[in-house]
Amino acid sequence: MLLLSFPKSIGLIGSVLALRLIATTGVMATELKQGNPDQAKSVYEFVVNDIKGNPISMEKYRGHPLIIVNVASKCGYTEKHYAELNALYDEYAESKGLRILAFPCSQFSIGEATPDELQGCIKAHNVKFDVFEHVKVNGDDAHPLWQYLKKQQGGTIIDAIKWDYTKFIVDKNGVPVDRFAPTTDPLEMIADLKKYFVGGATPDEFQACLKAHNVKFDVFGTVKVNGDDAHPLWKYLKKQQDGTLIDTIKWDYTKFIVDKNGKPVDRFAPTTDPLKMIEDLKKYM
Repeated sequence: MLLLSFPKSIGLIGSVLALRLIATTGVMATELKQGNPDQAKSVYEFVVNDIKGNPISMEKYRGHPLIIVNVASKCGYTEKHYAELNALYDEYAESKGLRILAFPCSQFSIGEATPDELQGCIKAHNVKFDVFEHVKVNGDDAHPLWQYLKKQQGGTIIDAIKWDYTKFIVDKNGVPVDRFAPTTDPLEMIADLKKYFVGGATPDEFQACLKAHNVKFDVFGTVKVNGDDAHPLWKYLKKQQDGTLIDTIKWDYTKFIVDKNGKPVDRFAPTTDPLKMIEDLKKYM
């Protein structure tokens, strides 16, 4: 009987271990898909779910200064924060490139119980910025993006998020650069935000810049080169001449050579000086 039962025991143990391995592998795969907070260099390495549960790469926000905030609809800070975050968005989204990313969380005050209630809260407060799926911001199962934010910008005494409406500023390189407590109103962050705004020149200032540099070539209206609303020309350029690792334009002064037939034939990083492109240009003259 012992000889008969021993192999069964081995088989049972093996099955249990296999189940554990499959479960653990599944969790690890999910974490890797969302991003690794211990190895990430920027927020662009993470994936989050939008309010409908669709995965969104944080690459979407490359080049934009960000406010990332955990929100809840049934909190004493809600009314003032939504109003002032909307005000910041109205003032700086178009002119300075600011994007605000709100993540509902129910780990503190009572959050939204259902997706319909969350949608109702967004509508009631006329929220204009991006709102995402519920996340956990503390604990072993906190979303990797939030683990990364806390790792880069620790809190007072402890790094844990202490309440709803903890706010992080992320610069246009995707690096978390500042953290604000729930007691700091969004409008009180303006002076700090301005350090990280994109561009910022008015049309008159831009014209003055062109004149000061004696610019002789054609200059066009402002466009977006990344994201769903990028100008179609720039989408085409990136499609024809992709970049290193990703096609996204990574910084100002990315340069494309287009031959005399209108075909994009080469791409140069911002770190390549224009005069170093002469030999490549000669091929197409």
